Amino acid sequence: MIYLTKFLKHLQVQLLIYFMLKYVMEILLSESSVVTTYYFNWSTSTVAVFLACLGLTVLPVNIVVGSYISNMFQDR
Repeated sequence: MIYLTKFLKHLQVQLLIYFMLKYVMEILLSESSVVTTYYFNWSTSTVAVFLACLGLTVLPVNIVVGSYISNMFQDR
């Protein structure tokens, strides 16, 4: 029973980090066009290239963070 509660605690931490990562990436991707246009006066095509570059970083960031989290906790 103790192992189950430890497992659930680890699972909750992993899910919290995962959803926080997804939330931050969604905010970054959705607000970046507004911020770059307003503050930096970028054109629409420049913002589109910037968003494409951000979109290409989603999978590698998920892989790195996922491997880091999986190395933090040992499987039993």
